[in-house]
Amino acid sequence: MGKMWKMGACIALSAAMMLTSVGSMLPSDWGIETVYADETQTTTKTFAAGQLTKAFAGGADGTSCELGEGEEGWNVALKHDAKEEYPQAVWNLPESFDLANVESVAFNVESQEGDIALKLGMTNARGWYDDVEACYGQNGQKQYAIVPKKTEGTFDKVAIMTTKNDASFCLTSTTDI
Repeated sequence: MGKMWKMGACIALSAAMMLTSVGSMLPSDWGIETVYADETQTTTKTFAAGQLTKAFAGGADGTSCELGEGEEGWNVALKHDAKEEYPQAVWNLPESFDLANVESVAFNVESQEGDIALKLGMTNARGWYDDVEACYGQNGQKQYAIVPKKTEGTFDKVAIMTTKNDASFCLTSTTDI
């Protein structure tokens, strides 16, 4: 009988809070927070270089992708030639993201030389990845962002490639908003 009364009281209190919007008047040490349907909340997740795992790096001779000393960044050199038209480095993210919940993905780079393309990808059945979004011709910044045009699908990889030149840079982190 005592447990049923407590459950009924909790339900009544919850209903009263929803109907009268008095959630903010409750003592803060109760750990109750009221969130209204018209409020939006954004979560930013930043993955440092050491949290990204290399999935692949390929291109012409001289292409490299190594985690720097102290895990401060991925030092990448992408070498381009007629045979290796699209050298790229691909990293696995620690988790996958639903495009419907992502406003943008920022790539933070240092010491960049040459144009690069930023890509979001999803692991496919063959174990490789399919492009989800891409942003080409990026140069001269320390931070680049992809704002997904698609709202359906997921991604679990980030990639940087070059299409017409050699490029080098240090990827220090990615941020998903």
